[in-house]
Amino acid sequence: MPEARLLSGEELAQRVSESVQTADGEIFIVSAYLKLAAIEWVASNISQDVRVHVLSRWNKADLVSGASDLSVFEFCKSLGWSFYIEQTLHAKAVLVDKKFLALGSSNYTNNGLSLFASGNKELNIEVFPSNEECTRIRKFFLDAYALNTPMFNILKKEVESAQANLESKQSNTWSSQVSECFLPVVDKIWTDECLRLGPSCFFNKPSDDMDYSHDKSLWSGAPSLDKFMALKIFKWLSSVVEEENEPLRFGYLSSKLHDVLINDPKPYRKDVKEYLRVLLEWIEYYEIYQIQKHAHTVSLQRIKNG
Repeated sequence: MPEARLLSGEELAQRVSESVQTADGEIFIVSAYLKLAAIEWVASNISQDVRVHVLSRWNKADLVSGASDLSVFEFCKSLGWSFYIEQTLHAKAVLVDKKFLALGSSNYTNNGLSLFASGNKELNIEVFPSNEECTRIRKFFLDAYALNTPMFNILKKEVESAQANLESKQSNTWSSQVSECFLPVVDKIWTDECLRLGPSCFFNKPSDDMDYSHDKSLWSGAPSLDKFMALKIFKWLSSVVEEENEPLRFGYLSSKLHDVLINDPKPYRKDVKEYLRVLLEWIEYYEIYQIQKHAHTVSLQRIKNG
């Protein structure tokens, strides 16, 4: 396995160029700031058959000031690339075919990569990624908002309005119409995001138990109603319940949960049913939904939203 290497911005650009030229699968680009010239440069080195995914933070202030370019989305769309937004993003990374991973301080801008002149003083590292590290990069995209053209047009209108009225000191934060749309739809879940212990087991397990340690990390300490409702697995269940007008049976819910779990290979059905059983125990514990138990199954319906 190749040793890790430290890279300046200029050296990073050289290694990215070499790596993407030989790519034949997928490329993931993560950068808090994005400039069109830098993305055009990356694209010039990539084969048309490669799938490319780009993630940026796209704060309104960054776009109004020109720190990032709105036109990057239109360019990505013209090439069939996918584009994502994560408002809290500060990371910078590129992953190529699970074979090349570079991350550090360089944004994908002219100065970050020293593309056309001497740029910023940057420090990056190149590594041969493990499967776990590849998964962590991919998870950034699963948790982000996938930008589409209608929403882009709304963003563009807000940015252009702010740029045209700089003296009026318009707010450099997105409107509620935009910010609420940035909340990702919960339709992709890892099994590690599922609770493993119901309340009675959790509160009685020794602290060195593996399932207890796993769940405690999800809870970020002691369980509470607010923490439970913030868990991704609960948000998934809530979205399913809100879409239906009648009680939902256990078999239907376990099938829906199996569909959204993205582990490869998929977990066994019996394991999915166990994840759901544990989830419903917490639902019953916090009295969020009414649960009716039948001879061989259960059903639930909304009684309150906490």
